[in-house]
Amino acid sequence: MRTFTLLNRLYVVSLQTGEVVGEICDIGIDSNGRVKGLIVKRKNRIFPKSYWLPLTNVQQFGHDCIFIKSENELLEGKHAENLYTIKHDESLYGKELLTTEGEHLGLLQDVYFLEDLGTIVAYEITEGLFTDLREGPQVISSSNPPKIGKDAVIIT
Repeated sequence: MRTFTLLNRLYVVSLQTGEVVGEICDIGIDSNGRVKGLIVKRKNRIFPKSYWLPLTNVQQFGHDCIFIKSENELLEGKHAENLYTIKHDESLYGKELLTTEGEHLGLLQDVYFLEDLGTIVAYEITEGLFTDLREGPQVISSSNPPKIGKDAVIIT
C-alpha cells in the first residue's frame, strides 16, 4: 500500500539502461476512484515536460524508486482524458471528503492505494492546522469506490 506523498518525487528508472528517466510528480485517478497511472517529469530537460506512465507499465515499486522496462513506457502528454490528480489539473487536494450520510470528514490531503491494482483503500484528511498538530492526520478507510464531484469526494 502506498500514498501519493510516498511516491511524489521518486525516481523512475529504466531496467533496460539503468538510467533515471524522470521523477513522479502526480498520480491519475479515474472517476471510479482507481489510480490509473503516474505523471512523470522527465529528467535532464531545460523545460521539464510531463509524461504519462500507465500503472500497468510499472515493473516494480521500490522504496526509493520505481522501475519501468524502458523510457519508451513514458507516453507524451500529462495524462489520459477524464482523470483527476492530487496536485495538478482536476486536483483532489483540499476537496471536501463527505459520507453518503452527509457527514463532513475533512479536507482531502492524500490517498492510500494498492500498487498492483490501483485501488484506493483510504484517504488522509485534515480538519485544520491546529487539529493536525494536536491529533495528527486522520486516515479514513473505505472499501467502496468514491463518487468524485466538482467540489467534494463522497465515500460510503
